Amino acid sequence: MNKKSDNIIKIFISHKVETAEKLAMTLEEEFSIYGGDRLEFFLCEKIPGSTKWLDWIQNSIHQADIMFLLYTQGDVKDLNWCMDEVGRFQGSETRVNRPLIVLHSSNIEPPSPLKHYQSVKAELETLKTFLKDFFGTSKITQIEPYINTKFASNDRAVSQLANTICQLFEELEEEQIVEKGIQSSDFSDEINIFISHGKNKNSVEAAKVLKKQLELFGQKEHKLLIRLSDDRPDGAKWRRWIKDRIRQANIMFILCTRSEEKWEWGLHEAGIFEGLRDEQSRKLIILHSCVIEPPLRLQKYYLTVQAELENTKQFLKQFFGGSEITGISPPLSKALAESDKALNNAANEICSHFISQPPPEEKRSFLSRHLILTVEGEDALSIQNEQIPDNVQVESDSVSLGMFGLGPEPVEVGRRYWNWKDLKQKLTRPEELKCIAELAKAMRLATDQGVVGELIKAVFSPRGSGKTYGLLLHRLDILPGEVKKFHIAFIEQVTKPLVQAPDTFSTLLSCLTLGSRLQWEVCDYYLLQLKSLKSEAEIENNYQELRESIESIERESEFRQSTELHRSLSLDRLIWAFEQEDPKREKVKNNLKEQEGCKNKLNTAISSGLVDTETIKILLQNLRRLNKDLMVLVSQRYQEMLKSISEDVSQELSQ
Repeated sequence: MNKKSDNIIKIFISHKVETAEKLAMTLEEEFSIYGGDRLEFFLCEKIPGSTKWLDWIQNSIHQADIMFLLYTQGDVKDLNWCMDEVGRFQGSETRVNRPLIVLHSSNIEPPSPLKHYQSVKAELETLKTFLKDFFGTSKITQIEPYINTKFASNDRAVSQLANTICQLFEELEEEQIVEKGIQSSDFSDEINIFISHGKNKNSVEAAKVLKKQLELFGQKEHKLLIRLSDDRPDGAKWRRWIKDRIRQANIMFILCTRSEEKWEWGLHEAGIFEGLRDEQSRKLIILHSCVIEPPLRLQKYYLTVQAELENTKQFLKQFFGGSEITGISPPLSKALAESDKALNNAANEICSHFISQPPPEEKRSFLSRHLILTVEGEDALSIQNEQIPDNVQVESDSVSLGMFGLGPEPVEVGRRYWNWKDLKQKLTRPEELKCIAELAKAMRLATDQGVVGELIKAVFSPRGSGKTYGLLLHRLDILPGEVKKFHIAFIEQVTKPLVQAPDTFSTLLSCLTLGSRLQWEVCDYYLLQLKSLKSEAEIENNYQELRESIESIERESEFRQSTELHRSLSLDRLIWAFEQEDPKREKVKNNLKEQEGCKNKLNTAISSGLVDTETIKILLQNLRRLNKDLMVLVSQRYQEMLKSISEDVSQELSQ
């Protein structure tokens, strides 16, 4: 490709409209987000109405600097037009050596004439490498400055885009599978039931019990084929496997057993199920804990059953004894429906795995402590002046209000909420007043510039608690009538700050504290856990806990860096704690870089859901080794400094 002077890359996306239109449009949209004005795309969907389409294609191909060819499972037998476009792209006499990149499904290879060109398989790691090269180097674009180095260096953002592209290719593969024979189930002698559930132990056990009861009482009149989310075979692509099971199901259950579970996957799978509905009677049933309110969309369109004894008995009676819910005739089991004792036993066993009470507030995580401040009308002017008006309404729970010495609600008749004046009267110490000032400043920045999600510098220590919290204004809701709601979280600082030690000592000691947490709370603990876990659900749940444990340590590290007392904890400060000529300094620098890479690989592996336990173990062992090496280096430096400062103090005392 000839050197460009305008720094704009023009890309022609060659694709078969019948199969890859959505993929092509998504690529243009996503690449444009990160490429901005530096990228211009040509797609046949954008041909102007009054233009001769063949002339448009010829001119666009001639202008293009790069061609993407999208090659999916559905294109194998018919790629005629795309091959014609490739020929036109390659055949230009005036524009030579232009990159041609074949983006193809993971289960097929590029067409024979294109095998010697760059091909990118729709797999997570391959796509990540391609995206980093495209946006962060000149390997593909052959221009400088690079398109977007900030995006290319953000592993999480790159992973998200790569995952989006992977999913689109997977959906195209699944559509082809459906056309070739994996069709949605029809009603025959065999009844397909799919039970969707979470990864936690309660959900898995609830699904198994429900399956056992269905098989116990429903097999007499009909042949039942019941599958759980947890039944996915090792090595199977889980998204595809789930969708295939939903396709084949006549009846689908979605279970939600405890309040911590989220509904995103349930809504997603309900959408898949709904999208496959036809003239046949397919039934979707939501079975949920009595402490959880299903989203309105599920309540409106599907049968929702609260897992409480009487409700569950009534549901089982209708489910087994009639045809209204199942659409099945004859009913599954009139014998069960007519036996109160059998119904009671079955309902009891099912309900035992659904949480019937919310968890005690005292056991909530430190992130649950919060305040919501509601500012209305003219009070917004005070926020502009970095003042929080006395009459601002305060909403929270009893645990959070207890940090300020307040009860769940005011005792005065007619008052439902505390106001800011009530809290402010409890905050009189200098460090508490500083918290108020910093919070007011954060509220102004959120109002003026939309800045949220940054810890304020001051810390808050509830009297008599022995705990220290960082304040985080994490959300601002703007409602009709000039009403603003500021959501503030209190994030517990696990280790108290060192206020008397010199900066460098504070840095080294904080590093050792966080390193100790990483060693025993993460590496050693989860390496032992992975040895004893058997079921896939337990292992995947363990992966998520592992990631959350690492993120907890990272949050504490970020918190320490954000406070005035711990500015010295930044990575630069840790490196500067070592003398310029000390060989340990370079070792520390390289170690920190390797640790960051190892954590990113762990996060990507867990997020993808496509990794085996052995890979996680290897990454954990590498992280454990790196962390141990770093703590040894930091300990050595701490001893050197301690010895040096002790000698200095001894000399001063002797004078």
